[in-house]
Amino acid sequence: MKYIASIGLFFVFLSLALTGCHDQFDHFTSDPNARISFSQDTLRLDTLYSEQPSSTRTLLVYNKGNKALKIDEIRLLYGVERGFRINVDGRSGQRFEGVTLPAGDSIHVFVEATLQRMIDDLPQLITDSILFRFNGKQQALRIESWCHNLDQYDLLHIQKDSVITAQRPLYIRDSLVVDEGVTLTLEAGVHLLLGDKAHISIYGSLCANGTPTERVLIEGLRRDYLIPSINYRLVPGQWNYVRLACGTKGNKLLYTTIRNGRDGLICDATHSASGEETLYAEGLIITNMKGRALTFDRARARLYNCELSNTLSTTLLVTGGVTELLHCSLVNYYAWDKREGSTLVYNLPESGGAEQTSFKATNTLVDGARSVIRIAGREPVGGEIELAEKVRDRTTFDHCYLRTALPQNNGVAYFDCIEAKQPADEVYVHVGRNREKDKMDFVYFFQPWADAPWVQKGVKSDLSTDIQGRTRATQPTIGAYEPSTEKRK
Repeated sequence: MKYIASIGLFFVFLSLALTGCHDQFDHFTSDPNARISFSQDTLRLDTLYSEQPSSTRTLLVYNKGNKALKIDEIRLLYGVERGFRINVDGRSGQRFEGVTLPAGDSIHVFVEATLQRMIDDLPQLITDSILFRFNGKQQALRIESWCHNLDQYDLLHIQKDSVITAQRPLYIRDSLVVDEGVTLTLEAGVHLLLGDKAHISIYGSLCANGTPTERVLIEGLRRDYLIPSINYRLVPGQWNYVRLACGTKGNKLLYTTIRNGRDGLICDATHSASGEETLYAEGLIITNMKGRALTFDRARARLYNCELSNTLSTTLLVTGGVTELLHCSLVNYYAWDKREGSTLVYNLPESGGAEQTSFKATNTLVDGARSVIRIAGREPVGGEIELAEKVRDRTTFDHCYLRTALPQNNGVAYFDCIEAKQPADEVYVHVGRNREKDKMDFVYFFQPWADAPWVQKGVKSDLSTDIQGRTRATQPTIGAYEPSTEKRK
């Protein structure tokens, strides 16, 4: 009997619970003044490239009233015409009917887009609206995205001398390959977008003709956000590398930015006995790499007014060859993971050849987060420069700012160099942190403040402008940048 009574009580309570649930959903408000509210006034899907799917954005729809609301219809104003898609609480479709929104509760609307190719190559704003019809009226939420046309290839194989213009961005899913004996020229303003596994391999020659105002840009495809405040353009490791293959020569990179890949530029051209130059770079920026920024293997190279920065591994790795740096900034404050290498490493190939190699840096800055450690009675350790013993007498630093122990009697030639001792946020305009909000934003700008210790401490050179095209002072500043003229915030 007790068992039967227990079962009876269970069904009584279950009936009451179900009645309560039905009461909640049976008593829908019919008030014509009832309103829903949204988690944002306008849903923006960032900048998208034509025919490329967006990431998913989330909209919360709230019922702040004290009665449940039955939404008769949810749909897009233009249907599928403009390329937007919606999903309501896990259900995909173009039109949703009889959606229940309990009192004091919310539903999720997920929004994606794949925008069609535009007639005009100029960026265009594409808009639509999500319509909510209930109680004889309608509310709408605007959705929008800027759309850029682009050209796209799985493999772009350059077999004869060719020029890529800046008419549209170019998306490479797999690889861009330039054959031996062939020159590929990138005009000012060219924008190359690379897929996750994509690489650029040069067996001939690459000439990028950017300017201070129209840079050539090589980066990953994604434009959405890792988290609401961090765009994927700031995230490293999104594509593979640019490689100048063994035997290539006459490569020229002017005012070119290479960013957010795994390895930036790999130059594995063997040092030529004829003295032919592997690479000349001016105004080059390679930054935010999940490996190295620049790798030289027995190459002959000149870097003028260049920035190499923020890498998980060594920022500049030089193995043999002949390297000349003038007014360069090598800086590593990589914050995405624990670093695995110094800013500058110079050594010999396994086959030796010290008599054929040299490294000279003039008016150049080598800095980073690794401090020099001094302990009484011991040699200083740490810093951001590693030089193999056999190349030290082939190394020259002239009027440089260096995160290494100075002075040193190790065979390296130092002329009027300054030891870096100050923390980054005291000397650079922006180093990955929003000072006002006191939080990481991963934005870096390695221009010095006017009172930085290397300002106007360089030696006069033939470079009359800096990496931004600004006129250099009579007494130039060390590094790629002349100092900021703004007041420190």
